[in-house]
Amino acid sequence: MFVTFATSLIFFIFLKFAIRSYYLKKYNISNDMFVFTVISFMHGIYCLVSASVLCAPMFVCDQDLSNIMRMISAAYFTVDTYHANKIKNTSVVIHHFASMAVLISCIIVDRPDYLFYQNISMILAEMTNPFQNYFFLQKALYGESRKKEFNKDYKNYFLFFTIYFAFVRLLIIPIFIGYTVYIYEELWFKISITLLTSGLVTGSIYWSWGQIKLHRRMIENEKKLA
Repeated sequence: MFVTFATSLIFFIFLKFAIRSYYLKKYNISNDMFVFTVISFMHGIYCLVSASVLCAPMFVCDQDLSNIMRMISAAYFTVDTYHANKIKNTSVVIHHFASMAVLISCIIVDRPDYLFYQNISMILAEMTNPFQNYFFLQKALYGESRKKEFNKDYKNYFLFFTIYFAFVRLLIIPIFIGYTVYIYEELWFKISITLLTSGLVTGSIYWSWGQIKLHRRMIENEKKLA
């Protein structure tokens, strides 16, 4: 597992520089936030596809494959945590530490009969990722010079995303995790998943409120630039 983690860590660091070089050359964008948004988008798609495949009958009890997926995700979270800490984004740092703690807990418990529920949890956790990162990638590509056009084009999209995010993160995930905690047998694992998920849900409440305020600003900016 360590080899998987180390190799993935090197890959994500290399990916950062490769993406920065590509977008600097093609779009004249070298902002680290944009680069890590691209990487986050790719990681989210990877998790959705991998977790979905691992829910298939032939893989559903394969602990080794599931652990490989978790180590790759842990490497991503490590690199992104460094970036988030560098720009002093405390909420993202806390979110990533909690996410890594969940991944490590799932490895330690070593229960193949739990894998299906854990992989469904991964799918639910990443369901909002492509929609969120697509929005911010487009915002960066439009740039400040086309801010009015961007607000007009993506105002309704962002409203949809905000509702979707709140629905998944504040309703579907707590219900599903509550059910899985009920069926888990190990007391320490029940407590660990409950506390960590509670922290992640609290962060989702904070982010949902931030998204509502951002949508309001988009409307206000559109009016000012009209």
